[in-house]
Amino acid sequence: MTIKIVTDSNCDLPVDLVVRYGITVVPLYINIGKKSYLDGVEMTHEQFYDGLPHFESHPTTSVPGPGQLVQVYEQLAHAGATEIISIHIGSALSAMVSVARLAAEEPRVCRSPYSTRAS
Repeated sequence: MTIKIVTDSNCDLPVDLVVRYGITVVPLYINIGKKSYLDGVEMTHEQFYDGLPHFESHPTTSVPGPGQLVQVYEQLAHAGATEIISIHIGSALSAMVSVARLAAEEPRVCRSPYSTRAS
């Protein structure tokens, strides 16, 4: 059994932990005004915090579509993952759990009735 872990950039895990455990981090979007940046990809945490006092509008975040997570889950399965644990911030604070659940319920991804448990 090969278990892989998926999370999103909201978790702010240290890079050494992500590398050590082979965790896949799906980036959220950081929205500043009319521009969107992939968290940790197009904008580093340092750039975000350095720019925070200077942004003209309050930054917001948004989640990727379920298709992006379907791709991640399929890539992990193709690479040998037999189980995927997808850990995200609670649904009261973000739509990420709902997106992950939708992706996991895709027929080509979901092979187990237990794979979409969330609280």
